[in-house]
Amino acid sequence: MKKSNVLIFFIRLLQGTLIGVGAVLPGISGGVLATVFGIYEPLMEILAHPLKNLKKHISLIIPVFIGIAVGFVGLAKLVKTLYNYNEKLAICIFIGLIIGTLPALWGKASVYGHGGPPLMCLAAAFAVTLTLLFLLKFGTNLNLEPNIFWFCVCGVLLALGMIVPGLTAPSIMIFLGLYEPLLGLITGVAENIIGFVGGEISFSYAIHSMRLTECVMFALGFLGAIALVAKPVNILLKRFPGHMYHIIFGIVVATLIPLIPSNFASTVDAVVCLAGVIGGFLFAFFLDFASRKLIEKQNSENNTEETVL
Repeated sequence: MKKSNVLIFFIRLLQGTLIGVGAVLPGISGGVLATVFGIYEPLMEILAHPLKNLKKHISLIIPVFIGIAVGFVGLAKLVKTLYNYNEKLAICIFIGLIIGTLPALWGKASVYGHGGPPLMCLAAAFAVTLTLLFLLKFGTNLNLEPNIFWFCVCGVLLALGMIVPGLTAPSIMIFLGLYEPLLGLITGVAENIIGFVGGEISFSYAIHSMRLTECVMFALGFLGAIALVAKPVNILLKRFPGHMYHIIFGIVVATLIPLIPSNFASTVDAVVCLAGVIGGFLFAFFLDFASRKLIEKQNSENNTEETVL
């Protein structure tokens, strides 16, 4: 395998991991991160028509799906620990990640021009998203009793967060009182798998402790939402790409505003959060830059080989 291919695989793996982590971190949309990393469109094609498009995007989707699984399950406990230890720092890191990829997203929208209708779509998406997010942020918190039905709802919300960029499913679950129970379910699965692989617990104990009924209902909700929503969204993306990418850009920018911390415990706290934003920005910016350069190089090499043949 060529060195450039290995690097692209590793970068896609990192991007998928961030998408998976973003899916469980409050205030962040996995769909937003998929969009800004340039993964959203091929991902939607696969979700809408898996048999038709899987082979076309197989080299992209394998590392991305592995990364999503690692980020969603493997790093859920780390995210939970960081979030509990310093919520503002965790959010600031992801604010930086999103800001760092905004230039690439704007460039994607620019391909289709910035005429009147697309800009109106952008403004409308920004206004509607910001209004809904502030209503959720300052609305009344609900505390529902977690059960198999609500875990199924959690699966639906997370799927919509992947398909509809800007929909911050974990934030909604916090207001419903379902976020902590879901994180407990996810981390429980990861801990039991690790315990079984490490020989610390038996297979039967691991299966029993995983709460398979809740896991199955969560998976059914997730897959059911993808089956129902992915195809219509993909059709809109194909027919109105300029409008859709301007809408996505408006949603992404709107999601940043409610995330910005409004107060700091001390100057040190503010500096640490600013460092988190800068670190996230630099990581995302250079990850996107390196990904695009490597893909351009790979395409150039492939074109050269075809010319020689």
